Amino acid sequence: MPIIEPEIWQPSPDNPGRRVYAGQRTAQEVFDDLKAHLNTIGYLPEDYFLFDDGNWGSGRKFPEEGWLTTQVDYGGSEGIYLDVTLEFGEDGQHKYESFATGKTLGESGSAMDRMFLTASAITRAFHEDGLHTRYIMVGGGEPAPEGITVNLSPEERHVVSIGLGWLKGALTPADQDYDLVGQLLNRIGYEDIGQEQVVIGSDNIRIGQELLIEDDHINAVIETWFDVDARFDTETRDTDDWINLYADYYPEDGRLEAYYTLHRQEGNDESFPVELTEEETKAVMEAMQGAGLDDAVQEMNGELNQTMGGQ
Repeated sequence: MPIIEPEIWQPSPDNPGRRVYAGQRTAQEVFDDLKAHLNTIGYLPEDYFLFDDGNWGSGRKFPEEGWLTTQVDYGGSEGIYLDVTLEFGEDGQHKYESFATGKTLGESGSAMDRMFLTASAITRAFHEDGLHTRYIMVGGGEPAPEGITVNLSPEERHVVSIGLGWLKGALTPADQDYDLVGQLLNRIGYEDIGQEQVVIGSDNIRIGQELLIEDDHINAVIETWFDVDARFDTETRDTDDWINLYADYYPEDGRLEAYYTLHRQEGNDESFPVELTEEETKAVMEAMQGAGLDDAVQEMNGELNQTMGGQ
């Protein structure tokens, strides 16, 4: 069944399990479904996607045996345009009328590819899977697997690269998928993630416990969702050793210090300072604030005032 149907179908009064044709939907309804579908799959044109109300507004029905065609091209002054045309027969004539227009301000090759994928998604939304035969199987069996084409926005590429980076950090060169993950990182336009590229950020840390008020600072235990061995040049993988990351905030001068403790199986634990960049410091501070840092500072100041008042 197509994703979007211009027709109205209702259960048959004689056989509720069978659907019968009950007329055409309005063009506006069809467009609204199409726009929602493109938004759901991430292919809605970034600048706009507008219905041609002049041609198809006022409740005009989507014509029987009508179909949509698409054309993608650069604009006269800027951006890339997607023209959606509704073709149909009327009074013995083949007619073409504008149905919708989409636009993106980007003009790169990637932006053009993405708009073509949008055009493809529009065509596919009105056709059943397998409507056009791609192969013929002889003797049964499963169809040959097909690859997929995905065009990612910069934000989507960032998210995918983080996930692939974590995955590669958890693998070793001996693992079957190690080289494949590296190839994927290269293909989406990001360099292979090495040790020097592991960055502490808001997307790979969490505050694991309640903030602790110490004598002159507030301590946070930080959960790490990145490759700690790559970041700290340690070798805990495939051993019983582990690493805990901590941060101490000093309210008096606004200083933040980070360190990690290497817990060894034999028991001789060691702590080492962590040099944070400006962006990493900002990410840790935001995580601590989200865990109640401001309240902890107020509580700490209140305890300090009580101590001074009692002297």
